[in-house]
Amino acid sequence: MQGNEDVFIETIVKRNKTSRDKLLILGLVMLYLLIIFVSFLFLQYVMAFLPLILIGGAYGLYYMISNFDREFEYICTNGQLDVDLIIHKRKRKRQISVAAKDMEILAPVSSDDYKANARNTSLKVMNLTTNSSLEKVWFFVASYKGARYLVTFEPNDRILKDLKRNNPSRVRYTMIQG
Repeated sequence: MQGNEDVFIETIVKRNKTSRDKLLILGLVMLYLLIIFVSFLFLQYVMAFLPLILIGGAYGLYYMISNFDREFEYICTNGQLDVDLIIHKRKRKRQISVAAKDMEILAPVSSDDYKANARNTSLKVMNLTTNSSLEKVWFFVASYKGARYLVTFEPNDRILKDLKRNNPSRVRYTMIQG
């Protein structure tokens, strides 16, 4: 690759639901069922509003549960890494944007570098992974909006190569690891 070519790499990873997420979803369903039960107890008072309660409650439940459907989009453009959170394919929110040259370190979470940085309590932690195995998880330390972050994410080989090309001394990536 020549030095003047533009590089654009985009990948999406779906976040798996955690046990906490599943418990919250179960709690929402139980709350909806409780509302239905209470509505039927006071049927004579809420008869006119029963369809609204049932349909509105069902839509509200669907909307709230769908908020647990999350994906992360990693976009790497000429050494600039942007990570967006996509909620149920309807809402997008920028999580972080950092240039490779501004990363203090980029390495696998299995490395000693991660263990040393994870102990640093002054760093804010941002988990942008699928919540599955740690096998493909990497981390970097960088400043964003006035704070220093330790960010975990799951880049593919192309993203790692582009970040290494733009900051070779700070990226701990070799072909054997990837």
